[in-house]
Amino acid sequence: MKRAMVELQMSSASLEMLDRALTLAQTLAELPFESNLWQAQNIWYEILRTSTYAVASVPEDDRPRWQKSFNELGACLSIDTVAIRAEDRTALTTGD
Repeated sequence: MKRAMVELQMSSASLEMLDRALTLAQTLAELPFESNLWQAQNIWYEILRTSTYAVASVPEDDRPRWQKSFNELGACLSIDTVAIRAEDRTALTTGD
């Protein structure tokens, strides 16, 4: 999973790499045992924090799909994407 996340991070918001990472994360989520995903989770968060410019390179028609898939990837990695995005919005408005 870490390798897929590194490839996604280096791909400048490639939908193909995002789909690969999402498929792998969905498969791992179905396994009957816990996976150690902290490295993948950290990379997901780093992509979230730095993806503004990369996502700008995604065609405008594909951006909603990219955002939806990226949020789904976070959920598959056991990340509370709603809380993190709310936290980011709060930090932007308060300057924290």
